[in-house]
Amino acid sequence: MSMKTFYTIPSLLFLAIVFSITSGMAEDRPNIVLFLADDMGYGELGCYGNPDAITPNLDRFAGEGLRLTDCHAASSVCSPARSSLLTGRTPFRNGVFTWIPSGSPIHLRTSERALPKLLKQAGYDTCHVGKWHLNGLFNSQEQPQPSDHGYAWWLATQNNAAPSHAFPNNFVRNGKAVGKVNDYSAPFIAQEAVSWLETKRDPTKPFFLAVWTHEPHYPIASAERYQKLHAGIEDIQERTYRANITQLDDAFGTVMKTLDNLGVSDSTLVFFPTALAAAGVDLPEKTLDGVNLLPAIEGNPVERPNPLYWRWGGSVAYREGPWKIVVDESFEKPELYNLDSDVAETINRVADEPERLAGMMQRLREYTQEVEVEAPDWWKNQSWRKKKKKTTKNSPSVKKLKKTA
Repeated sequence: MSMKTFYTIPSLLFLAIVFSITSGMAEDRPNIVLFLADDMGYGELGCYGNPDAITPNLDRFAGEGLRLTDCHAASSVCSPARSSLLTGRTPFRNGVFTWIPSGSPIHLRTSERALPKLLKQAGYDTCHVGKWHLNGLFNSQEQPQPSDHGYAWWLATQNNAAPSHAFPNNFVRNGKAVGKVNDYSAPFIAQEAVSWLETKRDPTKPFFLAVWTHEPHYPIASAERYQKLHAGIEDIQERTYRANITQLDDAFGTVMKTLDNLGVSDSTLVFFPTALAAAGVDLPEKTLDGVNLLPAIEGNPVERPNPLYWRWGGSVAYREGPWKIVVDESFEKPELYNLDSDVAETINRVADEPERLAGMMQRLREYTQEVEVEAPDWWKNQSWRKKKKKTTKNSPSVKKLKKTA
């Protein structure tokens, strides 16, 4: 049996995953491709009903398989979400609690045993192309780089493509500066992925490929060929943004076409720890906040030993089943919602669920203390807290956190 599966994450980050099952998967470990877009909600795609979206590749892909519509990124901002994607651990547990400015001491520690390292140790060939944003000292021996987390081949930028998605000049390949590239970011990294798949990977090994585009994060720039497709949109900023989504979609299509051409489309594209479960790799001996989604793909319930937990911009959200608390970091004035009956979180149930609220608040406090014990003390450093406030004056409020979580 062969099945392609598509997942989306309803947050500012978007994750596309293909899952394929073959009768010999226990013996022939699946290939894994992780495709991650930056700062895009699921509603930007045609397959979710957006009439202005031109996303034929992702729409086609969505129609071929399964969409999980209650999946969540660990954070509504970049670095924390990426750190959790590679570790299966909430950002305050793995230490990457905020987006990382250039020069910051914050980084993804090698003690976290990231997904690519575990797969490489299990015999996978590994590659990362695109945005990194998991350290402050990029391409420096003072902090771990993609290769230190298990990538045998990597092409990356510290944060955004600079000066924009158009002809960026800040890519580094395996430790060496690339210089100005003669293309836009997403097409460029897609071609790097193609080159690695076709000529640089070890064909005797299964592979793990991470493709992390900059699009559609600001500063946005879209090639003319994609802007022409959206010529009917009069507002130039909106037209450029829509073209940027199409630019991203085309890059996704390039990678998928290459997998077809190479005859390796029967691959697994999943997120930790699901990827390790599919690959038959033992989980690290650490507390994991993520769960294995393979049962859901087979139509079975997913068991979640730990609650869903978010913390960003002075706000905390905590979910048990359909019930969700939103509160500030001082745990004052909590809001309580039932997502089964109120997915938009418009009816605060604090007044009519006092016992449930008290129990969840107690467990939230205990869980927060447990998470903080494992984390480094970067988040307690007052100078960094002040810098974070200064650089994120438009960061999500409690209401924004509720919307994106």
